[in-house]
Amino acid sequence: MTDDTYYLRGPATVCNPTGFFFDRVVREIVGPIERPFRVFGVTYDYDLAEATVDYEHPPTGPRTSTWPEQVISYAVDRALVVEAIARTACAYSRRVNRETGRTLPPSAGWAAELRRYFPRWFDLEFECDVGWADLIQVMAEWVHEIGVPPRFKFSQVKEKLAGLRAYSCGLGMSHAQIIRVRGVIAACETVSYGICGQYGEPGTVRKTAQGYYYTACDKHA
Repeated sequence: MTDDTYYLRGPATVCNPTGFFFDRVVREIVGPIERPFRVFGVTYDYDLAEATVDYEHPPTGPRTSTWPEQVISYAVDRALVVEAIARTACAYSRRVNRETGRTLPPSAGWAAELRRYFPRWFDLEFECDVGWADLIQVMAEWVHEIGVPPRFKFSQVKEKLAGLRAYSCGLGMSHAQIIRVRGVIAACETVSYGICGQYGEPGTVRKTAQGYYYTACDKHA
């Protein structure tokens, strides 16, 4: 993944796919991993059955590449984007079989599970495929960590121009909460351009002969 020695602190059957996921999506969305940004390992938690990417010194400042800024009209902080990718890689690792290394597809009941975990937040129909299930769960958990008023909710979650769009509303939010929530949502929306919308694997933005943009992995392009 980098010029540095890459350590696995756990079963390679989980850590290798998790590290590969993180690396591919980072390179697709953020760009090359260059110093002082350094990825030095993946740590597996046997109690939680999940892997965490260990990194330091992520790039800061707004993204400068042409995609997805050509369809998203705001700058997105790269450090938040890297954190969103790391959190999604952790969620991805929960689907990797520790014995075989095989990655299970996202649960077909992912939408119902989200509504159960966040009953007031997702009174809507998800207008996107299952491939972004991990990413949407990460987004919701991250917003929950920030802390929002009881009346906060998502009003629409959909796919648009190859990427995730998540719209929210919450009366009584402080200015600081609004800024942080917007930053988290923007980071997760940006990461969607590096994850296959149907299968949840690392992907890239593609274009059909009819001019339709979509994000897909190499296997399912």
